[in-house]
Amino acid sequence: MKREQIPSMSTLPLPFALNGETSIPVKELDPFLDDGNLGSIGFDGKYQWNGNTPPSRFITRQLMNRLLGQISGRQFLKQCGVLDTFDQNVCDAIGGYPQGAVLQYLDGDILYDVVSMRDNNDTDYTKVGVDGINWRIYGSSVFSYVYPDYGSTGQDNILKTWDVSDIGWSFVFQGGPEGFTNSLYVSDIFYSEENSRWVLYVRYKRDNVLWNFYINGDSPSSATNITFTNASAISVIASKTGSIPPNNGILSGDLSISSACWIQAFITNPTAAHGTTNYECGIALYNQSTARPSAIEDLKVDNTNYTVYELEEIGTIATAILPVLPGNKISAFSSVVLPREIIIRKLTPVRTR
Repeated sequence: MKREQIPSMSTLPLPFALNGETSIPVKELDPFLDDGNLGSIGFDGKYQWNGNTPPSRFITRQLMNRLLGQISGRQFLKQCGVLDTFDQNVCDAIGGYPQGAVLQYLDGDILYDVVSMRDNNDTDYTKVGVDGINWRIYGSSVFSYVYPDYGSTGQDNILKTWDVSDIGWSFVFQGGPEGFTNSLYVSDIFYSEENSRWVLYVRYKRDNVLWNFYINGDSPSSATNITFTNASAISVIASKTGSIPPNNGILSGDLSISSACWIQAFITNPTAAHGTTNYECGIALYNQSTARPSAIEDLKVDNTNYTVYELEEIGTIATAILPVLPGNKISAFSSVVLPREIIIRKLTPVRTR
């Protein structure tokens, strides 16, 4: 067969016998009224001549109207856009959906396929959501989305921001025109082993562009108080207030996910990854039955309770895109005393097929 030979399915203007008579006046002629059968036996021997005994039943036009109406009604409903979603009547009739059953779930304007995680599944996900225990998102539907707002610049749908801008350091600006230093903030501070000097990046709050940089070659890498001065005689006094963030690197405040969605995790300071290594900045994903990590060391061991996504590593920035489900929790961690924010943003996918 060739592609052009594939027959097209013609539409049905209406289901057959939509307005026809389907009620059989004599109940003994209706196989759907047999006790315990509900039509499962179909037209049995009572409907045919077996050579000696005449049939005790005959097929009525009302019965044919009903049967053909049900058959054609299915195609009519599909072409009208009806989804194969959770149906309480079907659920009750079969004693719950079996494990592996795949249905559809329309969440807002996003259509998912969902799969049953257990037998006799009577959980109505259209009312309680897809919890990952009774039903979960089926993979094939997840990967058919694109993200028009992909990137780290969008400010819509922000779910959580961990502010680590000044963790471990305090900064005091001096000099310059009156009030000018109030518009400046430090976006990066690090010690360059290659050049044996401290480097400080400053940004201008009004447009968030890099305004200037300062260099100090007199202070050792272990310095806790450093003064930076530029050609305009504006100085910055940097004082180290701690070596790592509170809670042994785990930032305060977790994010709890309330509905199934895709999220993006990123940091606001693209220069913060200077010389960083593993487990210096990122997020950890875990479920509601797992205790939150108490220290970064909890994430380093071979522990399947936590899924770690690095946002900085060896001079690179990773922008994590990942699916989350209701009950999932996210902790952020940072062991480096560099200013930045860790942000979780909900994506708005668009179905491509």
